[in-house]
Amino acid sequence: MNNRRECIRCGVVDVTFGPDVGAIAIDVSETGLGWIGETARQTGDIFEIMSEDLFEQLGLPYRVLTVRVRDVYVLDESHFRIGAELVAPSTELVAALRRLVLRLQRGGGECQPELGDVILWPSTGEGR
Repeated sequence: MNNRRECIRCGVVDVTFGPDVGAIAIDVSETGLGWIGETARQTGDIFEIMSEDLFEQLGLPYRVLTVRVRDVYVLDESHFRIGAELVAPSTELVAALRRLVLRLQRGGGECQPELGDVILWPSTGEGR
C-alpha cells in the first residue's frame, strides 16, 4: 500500500525568493515548493527562505518559511531545480497554499508550464 499523500501542485510565475536563496519559484503545493537557482543544496538541508511575492499571492502577512530539501536536479552546469517540503507549516499556511494552487489551476492566474526532463543530482554530494 502506498502511504504517500497526493497533493495538488501548480507552477507559478512572478515569485522570487530572497537573496539568501537567490532563486525563482517554479511550483507550489500545500506541502512544499520547487525552485530554480544557482546554488546546489544537499538533500536533507533545512534552511529558511524569504518570499514577499509568495505571501502576497497567498494573501497572508509576510513571514519566513522553513523548508527541508527533498530533491536536487541538475538543469545545466550552473542551475539546479530544488524540491523542498515545508517544515511544520501552520494550518493557515497549508490552507492558503491549497487555495492558491486551486485558483491557479482553474485559470485565476498565470500557471507556468511544467519543465522538461532533468537529471537527478546524487544526494551523496559527490561532484559538487
